Amino acid sequence: MQHRPEIEGLRALAVLPVILFHAGLPWMSGGFVGVDVFFVISGYLITLLLIEDFSAGTFSLWGFYERRARRILPALFLVMACAVPFAYALMTPSQLSAFGRTSLAVLGFVSNIAFWRDHGYFSAAAELNPLLHTWSLAVEEQFYLVFPLFLLVLMRVANLSRTALFWIIALLALASLGLSEWGWRNEPKANFYLTPTRAWELLAGSLLALSPWQNNRKPLILEDILSFLGLAMIAFAIVGFDADTPSPSLWMLVPVTGAGLILVFAQPGTRVARLLSIGPLCAVGAISYGAYLWHQPIFAFARLRSLGDPPLWLMLALSLLAFGLAALSWRYVEQPFRRKQNPYFPRRATLFAALAVVLVGLAGIAGTLRVAKGFPNRSNGDVTFAALDARIAMDKLRWKDCDFARRENSACRSDPRPEVLLWGDSYAQHLAAGLMASDPGLKLQLLTLPACAPVLGVSFWQTNRSQARIDECQNFNAAVLKALEASPQIRFVILAGSFTGPLRGDLVFAQGVSLAGTNQTEVLAFGLQATIAAVQALGRKALVISPPPTHRRNTGNCLLRSVWYNAPEDACDFPLTEAANADALALMDAVERFAPVMRLDRMICPDGICRAQPQGRFIWRDAGHLAVEGAEFLGKSNDWMGQVRKLAQ
Repeated sequence: MQHRPEIEGLRALAVLPVILFHAGLPWMSGGFVGVDVFFVISGYLITLLLIEDFSAGTFSLWGFYERRARRILPALFLVMACAVPFAYALMTPSQLSAFGRTSLAVLGFVSNIAFWRDHGYFSAAAELNPLLHTWSLAVEEQFYLVFPLFLLVLMRVANLSRTALFWIIALLALASLGLSEWGWRNEPKANFYLTPTRAWELLAGSLLALSPWQNNRKPLILEDILSFLGLAMIAFAIVGFDADTPSPSLWMLVPVTGAGLILVFAQPGTRVARLLSIGPLCAVGAISYGAYLWHQPIFAFARLRSLGDPPLWLMLALSLLAFGLAALSWRYVEQPFRRKQNPYFPRRATLFAALAVVLVGLAGIAGTLRVAKGFPNRSNGDVTFAALDARIAMDKLRWKDCDFARRENSACRSDPRPEVLLWGDSYAQHLAAGLMASDPGLKLQLLTLPACAPVLGVSFWQTNRSQARIDECQNFNAAVLKALEASPQIRFVILAGSFTGPLRGDLVFAQGVSLAGTNQTEVLAFGLQATIAAVQALGRKALVISPPPTHRRNTGNCLLRSVWYNAPEDACDFPLTEAANADALALMDAVERFAPVMRLDRMICPDGICRAQPQGRFIWRDAGHLAVEGAEFLGKSNDWMGQVRKLAQ
């Protein structure tokens, strides 16, 4: 296949936005689409190579897999090996154990499946995972495993023409695109990570390689216009998309089509080809694979070492470090292994044997991290990671599984005949320890469902929430009201939630009527007012407990590391005015006009400074939820149940 330097430049335009997006550059909100561009390039080049081999009669399945192994595995194994000591030094036991599990998934080429079952790509926890980026490698590896066999069957066994092959792949791509369009609405995490909903992006590249336009030059002016349009589409996606843009979906046709226009029409002689062929871009494109491999571990470990979010200047400096390491690994690892005349691995069997030895070694290390449960007894003086990890763990003892209850759970009550109902999402569940600390004899029941605000008839739409999940929230809240009606002994109903999720999405009523564009705070306040009225109509006292103030960083992680690194006790404090609290505070101000509200922000930040560790107690376990010891401290010192009874009079 003829070398096209403009494709190296396109690789640079794909990898740079991804890295800068992960670094936190504000105007790269859609930088993640660089991965979609990579998929198109991969599908295009792999299909061209396979078609050329088939046409020349030189295709070898083992030869194909050997080329992929030489291209992908040596650098990947190097990065994984280098990550191990940093993971051991910086990660908590639970994080280190999860790192071991993820490493095993990477080595089995199924890390995308592991992340689908674990957490979302845009979550705070994802930023701390050194191997998160390997999900895209897994998608490509799974594609590489199946696609050559698919072509082999169609071209050699079925003896189909290139035109027939084109239309079969087109149908498969359309089916995958349709599945992704269904997936982001119904199974958004699976849609993001899994190969069936990503295949259309790789197959788009395959269609370009098979298309009749591939070898037919157009008038230069037309090629210039179409290739510039491709650049514009990619640029628009990079700066115009954000974490709320469904991915993959029809929206991703913008960068995918843009990449396709460049691949087909940025032919030698066009202005875009000359632009993408300049030396610096080609140099970045040549090391793009290594830069992609190195950047995420570097960023993750920087965030793990910091008490808060590392400053942007540091993340940009670390981006340069990633490219420096990529240049070294390209020169001394990637290039030597890709040459078949490598004196150490001249034969396929020798290469596969060496890679297998390294794979087994890395798997052994990963398995040890899992079996050892992250080596919890690592210590810094008198402090162990295990002790600190436990302080920011969820309350899994008395209120076991209440944060995940989908129905009334007898374990989620302190007495067979409860008098107080705590209704809401995980921001309700975290209050239980504090309520019990303020009144150990309290007869309490929890009815909670994660991410479901306790507001009747109102839910919200976000790209990471399916329609089934929206219906589940609405059905859950309706069931709580019925359960309350059937429990006449309950006197007090506490409604609690984060209440910020709905304000970041588009509120909808149960009948599916969108309220996008309206004043979301007023709508949610109205919904809370209606819910409280429904509770009061049953003869019960109702009040709201506000969410605790939050910060854009993970305060629980900051607290853990402040103790581990002997930082000052106020290292994780933050001003209430600078926290990400404006929407929730405005909502609570509105609710106070018609209902009693117990304000946690006034307890935690009495002088406008939110104390993260008063009297040595961890208030938060993450970016927003209270730690168990924090809830107990606040509940006891502020007599939560006494306030509840007083406010409900």
